[in-house]
Amino acid sequence: MPVLNQNGALVGRITSSSNLSSVVSLLTSSASADGVSANIVNGKQATFGIVSGNATVPNDLLMQFISQMSTNARVGDLVVTSGLSNMYPRGILIGKVQSFQLDGTGITKSAVIAPAANFNAIDYVFVLVPKPGQVIP
Repeated sequence: MPVLNQNGALVGRITSSSNLSSVVSLLTSSASADGVSANIVNGKQATFGIVSGNATVPNDLLMQFISQMSTNARVGDLVVTSGLSNMYPRGILIGKVQSFQLDGTGITKSAVIAPAANFNAIDYVFVLVPKPGQVIP
């Protein structure tokens, strides 16, 4: 289940739980192989990729697998969940594009994302819980 901070920005997801507590895998963790299907929002053509922790800069995120053909995305654009996975509903704020870099393949590029959530000052978190029988789109 997705976990949001007090301002509604994505913090991570629950990876295990018990009666009284849960373990949250933070979005900034580069140890997790899971990524978040994301979209760069700019009012033009959709730009999709996968956001995960950035092993090079621990407080930033990395959006990978962005098509080289996607030329509308710009530095400063917002990044939100795309809704293309069963885990995260569409439109949850992830962060803002800081820079772009070419991947070694020549097919895709990556973007460095500044997280919207301040991971050093999380006061409260909220868990998105589906209603019985509801699937989070």
